[in-house]
Amino acid sequence: MRRDDDGVFADLPAPAVPSGRRASAERIVAQHVVIGAGVGLVPAPGVGFGGGLAVDALMLARLARLYGQQLTRSDVNAWLAALASSVGASVVGAGIGGFFGRIALPLSMAGFSYALGRLFVDHLEDGGRIEAFDPLRDVARLRRLSRRGGRFVRAFATGAQPAGTTAN
Repeated sequence: MRRDDDGVFADLPAPAVPSGRRASAERIVAQHVVIGAGVGLVPAPGVGFGGGLAVDALMLARLARLYGQQLTRSDVNAWLAALASSVGASVVGAGIGGFFGRIALPLSMAGFSYALGRLFVDHLEDGGRIEAFDPLRDVARLRRLSRRGGRFVRAFATGAQPAGTTAN
């Protein structure tokens, strides 16, 4: 059997459309990925990256509220600072370089948002508490999810139904 980017067996039939809280969480992540990609298009220096982090903070707050947990500003600041210092260099690097940088930064930010959202949702779905969330616990998975997030945005931009989302 083949495995996809997350190590899930690719030959297994697709799971049923998620319902309830998980489906709502996926919609929240998808909305913020698209918003973050749009913010990344702003040509002012630092606005794309900083705005993307603000969109991520809002996404995490909405997800925490959905799962009935309290998210503090210090939690978000600590996570985003750790993530930005660990994997953010590749995101910022994508924003340097004229026309291609203007395309790469939104895709990189969207991938980053998608990965962070998916990790957070998976953690909360498994019954995890906010205090125990460590987005850097599995950096390899974070990077795989970031690439998947880039594919998500490209699919969205072309009008295709992005994989891992539900139709509404």
